[in-house]
Amino acid sequence: MIKCIAGLLRPTGGDILIAGNPRGSRKARQITAYVPEAPQLYNMLTVWEHLRFITDAYEIERWEEKAEQLLRLFEIWEQRDEFTNH
Repeated sequence: MIKCIAGLLRPTGGDILIAGNPRGSRKARQITAYVPEAPQLYNMLTVWEHLRFITDAYEIERWEEKAEQLLRLFEIWEQRDEFTNH
């Protein structure tokens, strides 16, 4: 069900609306986010590049200030330009 809501799978009966917007639409993607249990990280992207990649995918604007706040909160601001290891 969560994957259908997030637009990763097609529902088999009926429509899914998010705040009145069809699932997978630009507006629905801008107000929701799907965080998988085991997220896929790309070795060739830095922490900051991952954030840019995801915010571009969800068409989120003006995300940088909030991202910096969260990275500082979780004490990983200094690692923002490092490549991910998993």
